[in-house]
Amino acid sequence: MIFAKDLGEFKLPPAIDGPWSRLANKGGSRSDFKIVIEFLAKLWGFDPSDPRAFDQWLVSLNLNKKQIPVLILADYKKRFENEQESKLKQTRHLLEGLALGPYARELFTSLSGVTTEFKRLAYRTSILVFHNEDIVFCLSALSQESPQLAQESIADLPSSTVLFTFLAYLRGARAPLAFEERKIEQTSSTASPVESLFQLMALPLADLRQQLERMEQSATQELVRIADVLIQRLPSKAFGKFAKLNLAVFICTADPKNQSVQIAKENLIASGEPLVADILASLGKECLLAELRKAGSEVHPGRERFIAALIDAFRVHYSESINELREQLELFAHSKHSVVKLAAAASLLQLRPKDHVKFQKALLTKLRGDREHLISEWLLRNPEFVEYLRTEKTSVKTLKAVVERYKTKRPALALKIIGQMLREPAGPERYKYWEEGLIALATIGGDEADSIFCDFVVGHLKGGW
Repeated sequence: MIFAKDLGEFKLPPAIDGPWSRLANKGGSRSDFKIVIEFLAKLWGFDPSDPRAFDQWLVSLNLNKKQIPVLILADYKKRFENEQESKLKQTRHLLEGLALGPYARELFTSLSGVTTEFKRLAYRTSILVFHNEDIVFCLSALSQESPQLAQESIADLPSSTVLFTFLAYLRGARAPLAFEERKIEQTSSTASPVESLFQLMALPLADLRQQLERMEQSATQELVRIADVLIQRLPSKAFGKFAKLNLAVFICTADPKNQSVQIAKENLIASGEPLVADILASLGKECLLAELRKAGSEVHPGRERFIAALIDAFRVHYSESINELREQLELFAHSKHSVVKLAAAASLLQLRPKDHVKFQKALLTKLRGDREHLISEWLLRNPEFVEYLRTEKTSVKTLKAVVERYKTKRPALALKIIGQMLREPAGPERYKYWEEGLIALATIGGDEADSIFCDFVVGHLKGGW
């Protein structure tokens, strides 16, 4: 029998020692990488906390657990734990070298045969040492693991905008972060280029444009270069897909003539997100025209919000050329999708202003049947058409639903509708409009809400209730 006192330090087999050492020192060959990855799969066949890990360790020493006295078994257990600590230390050192070596990206496609414990160690170690775009490839691979492993692998790590973006994805974000209103902490002057890139990508679109105007051209070009690499090489799934969508917004905004703009544009179009229409509009009128003509008269299910947004973007950014779209608008005006019909009708108003009453009726009809909230969302994106919403002809239930949807995202628009609810309705039903309007006012609060309330009270004190 081998005595426990002879054990306790993890030692690599001679055949593994050389390849392991070369990889740990940020080098090594592809053959070294393959040998060590296969060894790691066996070495980490069980999590250290798994009772089978200790049993397997004893077997590797040609020991029969049932034949070892209890006191000596406890000593072996202690030696096993010491060896695990030594193994962990050496493995972490190896992973640091791998993460900074030539096979960093390949590491994360080679983890299918290892334990959860080893995966967690590999991801956490790599995230901590990465200071370049490889961290994005690491997080893209991590996003394809279980949600629990993803959360555990980044728990308590130093904050960064790259991790902020990853967390946003884990929490359900799928639209570009530039379309959300949020405050991002400023990156320090010593931040890595990839960190600076992700900070810009997380800014609201207006802030992104302002920041780019202030930046030196050389700094912008360096970030665009990194964005080029990432958008071309990241996988189009999980966090990789989300990152590419955010990168697409950045590239189209920072350098519309860049070689990767076509790839960026394809990512934006594929997303089907209505808000990307304004980004496409910044690439030129022909970009919008091409997509609208490609859609034809038959809009595919799930793309109706996007097509409506493209129509809106053309109307807003190229109103002087709306006649070029007349034929396509006439086709869209007969679409089976209400939001597409409404967007087309809104654009046709510029060509046929006398149709405003017809448009007003169409808006009211579609809002009444707005079960999927597509029409109220359209109004949210196009607040200039709220004036066509005649509250006295709209049910209290419908208005309540619209105000409820707007009061957080666009409180100013909600207050505009509430003001109409308190002014326009007449007859015995007016009290119901007033009740819902006043409740909503109290919920929103603020100076503007107080002003509307005072005008309502003063007006009725003068004119009677």
